[in-house]
Amino acid sequence: MLYVALAAFLLLMGTAGYIVYLNSRLIGEKKYRSEPVQAASYTVYMTRSFTGEDARNLAPVAVMEYREGGASMQVCLCRIHSGEPELKLSEAADVFKRHLEASLKNGSFLSFRTEPGSLRDEEEQRVTERLSAASRGKEMHG
Repeated sequence: MLYVALAAFLLLMGTAGYIVYLNSRLIGEKKYRSEPVQAASYTVYMTRSFTGEDARNLAPVAVMEYREGGASMQVCLCRIHSGEPELKLSEAADVFKRHLEASLKNGSFLSFRTEPGSLRDEEEQRVTERLSAASRGKEMHG
């Protein structure tokens, strides 16, 4: 009888130890996954043509084209892949929007587009929707 009680006790202690081990692994994995993702940095890049060289460090989120002195120019709202942080998305979007409004006002605006598959999250989606509305002369707040 004593051996049965001792065996049951050891089995319970072994099971409890295994459960504690699994729980600590789950907590460790949760902490690893929940570390904050580094905030993206953005810039507004002006160019005649966005090249492969540009794409090494920049991912265009939105592109506006306008005419300047007979030539087509692009204003690109870009996410920066690497390098020094520049602007938050809202700050870069404000700069982009000022260029957009100026081109609409002086009649040089040609087009606005978002880059297919480039939107990373809901915040970028909301910003591009707001800029798209502004490019059509409609003001969206949000």
